[in-house]
Amino acid sequence: MEGGSLSQFIQQGEFWQLHEIPKLVEEMGQAIAAFTEHGLRHRNLCPANLLIRSREPLDIVVIEYGSASLSEFDLDIVTPLDISVIAHQKP
Repeated sequence: MEGGSLSQFIQQGEFWQLHEIPKLVEEMGQAIAAFTEHGLRHRNLCPANLLIRSREPLDIVVIEYGSASLSEFDLDIVTPLDISVIAHQKP
């Protein structure tokens, strides 16, 4: 990795230029969209979980998938809960 996490960049006082921020937001949006397409929520997307593989051209890697989970909405679609079956199961 070129420089570590975005959090490390911030702690070192290495701030991003105004023209770099839209690309950073775009990359993060693409990562969130990829998670959403697969029915996942990262749940802890923060500067510490964004590794900078390359700053020019910008290439980030999202880490710390341990807190990722299926969204409740997607669980309902993938495995709908049939209340009638649960209510009539033997103890």
